[in-house]
Amino acid sequence: MAAKWDTIESDPAVFSTLIEDLGVAGVSIQELWSLDDLPETNCFGLLFLHKFVKGGAKPQHTEPHGTSTPPWFALQTVSNACGTQALLHILLNSGLVLGDTLQNFKEFTSSLPPSDRGSCFEECDAIRLSHNSFARPEPFIREERVAKRGEKGRTPFHFIAYTPLDGYVYELDGLAPRPICLGPVPPSGLPWLTVAQTAIQTRMSSYLGGELRFTLLAVVEDARLSLRFEAARCARDLGDVYGLLLSLGCQDGIETPEELLKCLGFTPASDCRGEEALGDQTNGIGEGGAQYLTLRYAQIKLKLEILAEQWRGEAEKRDRWAKENAQRRHNFIPFIFQLLKGLADKGALSEELEKAVARNKARLERAKAEGRDPSENEDD
Repeated sequence: MAAKWDTIESDPAVFSTLIEDLGVAGVSIQELWSLDDLPETNCFGLLFLHKFVKGGAKPQHTEPHGTSTPPWFALQTVSNACGTQALLHILLNSGLVLGDTLQNFKEFTSSLPPSDRGSCFEECDAIRLSHNSFARPEPFIREERVAKRGEKGRTPFHFIAYTPLDGYVYELDGLAPRPICLGPVPPSGLPWLTVAQTAIQTRMSSYLGGELRFTLLAVVEDARLSLRFEAARCARDLGDVYGLLLSLGCQDGIETPEELLKCLGFTPASDCRGEEALGDQTNGIGEGGAQYLTLRYAQIKLKLEILAEQWRGEAEKRDRWAKENAQRRHNFIPFIFQLLKGLADKGALSEELEKAVARNKARLERAKAEGRDPSENEDD
């Protein structure tokens, strides 16, 4: 019997934590609200969630040229896991340090055909258990409902990955027979994202009736990496400027770099600078005098304060993600049972039940009138 894959939410908190659980560091998920909202930071791939239509629009593409390395690609053989498989399509082609779980999986499956890779993905306990850990607890056994003849069933949604590899941009769809090369990365320094942007726009334009149910997620470098690097550069420059002020005897009323970094919540300068030499940007300014150095110190301090604020924002976001994931994993049935018991003890359960039945009846009637599956969420 095939292992069971549970449905999980297509949410940045879920996928970012899933990436960490699989052992890949320095990467997170950013939600994009439009095709014009492309990430400015280093982007490894895009995850596009759309309503699956059999025989839908196919992107225009070219074949790869030269000795372009074919991407790691697997056919989808299991339901409820297209998001995680699309995520692997990006991570395993990204050149990132994957960690033991994904590195071993990639090495084991690299010589296999796409169909066998899909089967290996389906049977990989380490990936499946990490994936399933984000599913909401389901205390009741639910039977899959099959639509009757002439009745509209639940509309399936599907993830597709877009990622660059060796100078080409690929569309990796587990339901397609092979990877689709969308063409070379644009010249003149244009980002590869513009190629994926065109392919996604083509897919979105193929839907009629104002379809708006799309989700676009970017697999990007963890913002904390660039913040820490910028903090290291500022800490070094701050130390250089402070040293010159100290040599001129003009350090009165100015915090030491260590005091400032501690106040802002960064690690001390000796730890923050790292091993890489960032360069001395204060060479040759001795003739500028103390006034220039004091102004330069204030500029660096302001930059560090901005970085510290951004760092706190990233920390708060991850705290929020942790709470959201904890709520996803928590079983609220005991709480609901006690709530219902309390309502029953007060004699209010029958009244609330009648109201709920009436609301559900009205919802079913609206769904029937609109010709849609009653199990689908209604628009707000």
